[in-house]
Amino acid sequence: MHVRHVATAFFANGVAATIWLAPTPALAAKLGTSVGGFGVAFVAFALGGIVGTRIAPVGVRRWGAGRATLITGGLVSVLLAARAVPDEVAVFFVVQVAAGIADGAQDVSMNVVGVAADRLTPVPIMNRLHGVWSVGAVAGGGIGAGMAALDASITVHFAAAALIVGALNVAALPLRRSSVAVDPPTAGARRWWQSRTLVLLGIMGIAASLLEGAPLDWGVLYLSDELDASSGAAGMSAVTFTVGMVASRLAGDHLVHRFGVPVVLRIGALAAAAGLTTALLVDQVPVVIAAWGVIGAGVAVAYPALFVAAGRAPGLPPGSGIGAIASVARAGFLIGPLLIGPAADRYGLRTALAIPLVAAAVIIVLADAARRPAA
Repeated sequence: MHVRHVATAFFANGVAATIWLAPTPALAAKLGTSVGGFGVAFVAFALGGIVGTRIAPVGVRRWGAGRATLITGGLVSVLLAARAVPDEVAVFFVVQVAAGIADGAQDVSMNVVGVAADRLTPVPIMNRLHGVWSVGAVAGGGIGAGMAALDASITVHFAAAALIVGALNVAALPLRRSSVAVDPPTAGARRWWQSRTLVLLGIMGIAASLLEGAPLDWGVLYLSDELDASSGAAGMSAVTFTVGMVASRLAGDHLVHRFGVPVVLRIGALAAAAGLTTALLVDQVPVVIAAWGVIGAGVAVAYPALFVAAGRAPGLPPGSGIGAIASVARAGFLIGPLLIGPAADRYGLRTALAIPLVAAAVIIVLADAARRPAA
């Protein structure tokens, strides 16, 4: 198993996550719904993702993590093309659920492979693998925007997206020979909720989702509504957030190797909290945009650390541990809007966006649970 093939799978999944987003307005019009009403499609994808992370361990045990990554990657590609087919919202909802299941299952499978590769290298690599995913997401968004700028039809857009992601998965085919050992569950194996470590990691996963998802989801609205920033300036919040994540993940492995996971997690959570606090207190658009980059850099190290710890939790196969954390963390992305939306309506968005500061505190307190296990 070569690390570059693992990285290719992460990159392909990142591209698939964003390459389909640009034609959303045209797709909403085709389906006969408003852009706002199209939000149900994102909910469908999130729900499917939770299901996918729960069933992924079955595929990992049956085919091995490498083959499971490739099989689910192929399904992700096919379902990209399938998004162009429906003419009704209900049918598109079903496609989105299926796409979410495939994405969630690949997420777990490729992270099992990543944890195995991380174990074999003298310096941790999980942060860089997730950094490659982030680069793929940026690339996918750029490719999608480019096709939209060229007025590509919905059919052409999704067919091209499927071919691109499919080709990237083909480039990762050597993973089918991956020697990742995945132990089947035994009669004495525990459920994940019976493991104190997994429960604490799950709590941190929810906190990490809230700390990552809330600024990313609400950043544009905060800049435009609270600070009267232009559309272009408001949109830069997502750009700086993503750039901060990529930079942090590319450096994170070396920091973990030198200082240990708990220290890096705590520093990251403190940085994210400091960035968010600055953004909420300083009414200067350039400062807030820069602060969003600091938030992205701070939260970037959380998921790689949680997946490594979950994949090595005693008493559980790697797929089961990672699948549990992935599903709980994805549930956190649903919890965030349910907390912040009503709070914003009642108290204002500035006050509501202080909620993720609690999530940062949770990570700081529980960081020792993600201590890197001995190889």
